[in-house]
Amino acid sequence: MRDFAYRLNISLDTLQRMERGEPTVQASTYLNALLALGVMDALCPTPTEALMASSQARVRHKKASEPDDYF
Repeated sequence: MRDFAYRLNISLDTLQRMERGEPTVQASTYLNALLALGVMDALCPTPTEALMASSQARVRHKKASEPDDYF
């Protein structure tokens, strides 16, 4: 346990709070733990190059303008 806490750069107390599921532990600490365990890609896969290339820029359509003489 101490080795894992050292790898995450957190205290042993923080690691124990993580194991208990206490809400005081930061989300980034959990993400770093998933990354250190090597399971981050299984939970959140990286998009492929083809998917990244297929994204289109958003197009903003102009709204129909109302006449200026409207009362």
